[in-house]
Amino acid sequence: MSDTPSFLVLHPGDSVAVLTGRSETGGRVLGAGHKIARDTLSSGAPILKFGQIIGYATEDIAEGAHVHTHNCA
Repeated sequence: MSDTPSFLVLHPGDSVAVLTGRSETGGRVLGAGHKIARDTLSSGAPILKFGQIIGYATEDIAEGAHVHTHNCA
């Protein structure tokens, strides 16, 4: 597991970056492909990946936090 996570930003306007390897974030070990917030997102904010809205934040999401079904719908 890497101490310094590597990310891929698929579109410059995306609000999330995609992990390219395993990383520990917020006490969880995440594998490649998981989404991480690029900036702080307020509840209700659109989540953008590939330059498209893929969902909305269901709670405030801190910069660097895991973005998944627990906080995005």
